[in-house]
Amino acid sequence: MVVRKGHEDEAFLQFFPKGFFILDETRVPMSEYYSKLEEHGAMFRVQAPGGNAARAIEQNSLDSGYLNSGDSYVIFTPGMGQCYVWNGEGANEPEINGANAAHANFVKVASKVETFKEGSESEAFWTALGGKGDYSQKKEGGMPASFEPRLFCVSNSSGYMFVKEVLNYA
Repeated sequence: MVVRKGHEDEAFLQFFPKGFFILDETRVPMSEYYSKLEEHGAMFRVQAPGGNAARAIEQNSLDSGYLNSGDSYVIFTPGMGQCYVWNGEGANEPEINGANAAHANFVKVASKVETFKEGSESEAFWTALGGKGDYSQKKEGGMPASFEPRLFCVSNSSGYMFVKEVLNYA
């Protein structure tokens, strides 16, 4: 079974009732990944679509443009000395709980943790994200922005049912 990042279905999520991390990396030893964290920090978007198991998806960089009022975020600063847990106004309970658990369950834990609701951010939080910028202030619904439609051919013409993806369709 192939599961695309950010498109996990409910059947897959049931294997992780306490949530999980999705890293934005090619496969590297964890020691290399932690070296990158020490140097650059990391930002995770915590989502629980439909109020189910939360997942923390690594964002490409520390940038306020990735924030969305409908989710919670966990931000680790370079050096892992500080962790911020940001809960958007529209974040649901599993997302808030997932974000609070995410920083504690991450293998390399930050020494200081600050948690706040959208609108009560400290200046240090915005500095860690490169300054306060524009971000989506509404709960995203429906298809994620990165959704790519896919076409499948389903047939039982040979006596059994099979599904095959149609690539490069127009």
